[in-house]
Amino acid sequence: MKEIIVALATPFDDNNKINFSILDAIVEHNLKQGADGFFVGGSAGEGMLLTLDEKVELIEYLSKYRQTVKLIANVSALGELESTFLAKNILITYGKESIKRIGLYDEVKTILEKNNKNIFELPGIKPNPDLTNVYDGIAICKTNDVDLDFGSRWR
Repeated sequence: MKEIIVALATPFDDNNKINFSILDAIVEHNLKQGADGFFVGGSAGEGMLLTLDEKVELIEYLSKYRQTVKLIANVSALGELESTFLAKNILITYGKESIKRIGLYDEVKTILEKNNKNIFELPGIKPNPDLTNVYDGIAICKTNDVDLDFGSRWR
């Protein structure tokens, strides 16, 4: 094993606000135990329950640790717009060219470009992808620090 990435739970106080003092204690405890990084904002099941403001607040607060450990932020959400707000580098995956014929591709790409997102593409995904598609996607994500695959719902 090369790294230990801890699924970081998000603690809340009695007023239903993120409890940053407990959060720091959790982080420090895990660092003493040898953690190399943290998966933030949803790895313990709360990702879909956190508001956009809570996700941003959590990620910004924990960024103070980014010089010493790896931080992986969960940018998943119930809607694509919230996910793309949180992500910077976005991989657009799609199968056939119908996404371009119906104008959806251009519409999405225009919105992402207007919001200064870095866009990467992986076209030609088969209905039942083989490992070639998977490895191609992994290579693009690793090379470009991709935060979000914006294509899993497109058919």
